[in-house]
Amino acid sequence: MAENRKKVKPTVNDQFWFDISKSMVEDASSSQNEAAAKLQQLIVWLWGIYTASATVGIALSKTSYPLKVIILIASPSAVLIFAYWFAVWVQMPVKVRFDSRIPADIKEAYNKGVRTKGWKLICAVVLSLAAAVLVVLALIGASLSKQEVSANFKAYSYTEQEQDIIAITGRFPADKEIVLKISSIPHLDIPSETKKLTYITTGSGELQTNIELDFIADQYEVTIEWWEDDGLLRSLRRIVLAERKQQEKDSI
Repeated sequence: MAENRKKVKPTVNDQFWFDISKSMVEDASSSQNEAAAKLQQLIVWLWGIYTASATVGIALSKTSYPLKVIILIASPSAVLIFAYWFAVWVQMPVKVRFDSRIPADIKEAYNKGVRTKGWKLICAVVLSLAAAVLVVLALIGASLSKQEVSANFKAYSYTEQEQDIIAITGRFPADKEIVLKISSIPHLDIPSETKKLTYITTGSGELQTNIELDFIADQYEVTIEWWEDDGLLRSLRRIVLAERKQQEKDSI
């Protein structure tokens, strides 16, 4: 007796692909919205990393960055804002007009809406990618760039064995030759005298030194000069009161 065999039909047939095409058309708009929502989450995550790194870096840094590095650090903020805006824009309904009695008109309106969301989504993806690259470049640039020192110094006077000594501590551009001049401020018939020295700052831009003077005055003018890389001469000055005059002032 011949066995009754059940006829088997292939499941991957024309109907299967018709069903796939139906789901693709039905889910086209929602798929774009889901993709935009994921991009939106990515942008928020990038923004958190960017702002946290920038805030901590600025708060802990005692120096200032060069202008090109500042621009690089600031550039991701604008791109992230535009990327977030485009990601939200993709999820907004697209306004289309069609005649509900004409299938071809409905089809054209639907396709137009999908195409509109499509190019918005592409813009959001490109901006998100650009933002991610800029965030990485900003973090790398900020960490590897040679920071410019906000030059500043303090000076005070003290006396040892009836000899005035000027103590100086400050920060200047790294590995830079600086000229230090200490001049007595003239008083009555006493002429001004000047002592001039040259120093090379350390790799961190620090300078700490004590200058023994071979002249005595009530006040001293301390001047530090150096040439910037752009050819400009920078100069900082401080007026220092001699220790004995400071003691007289405090005793009054």
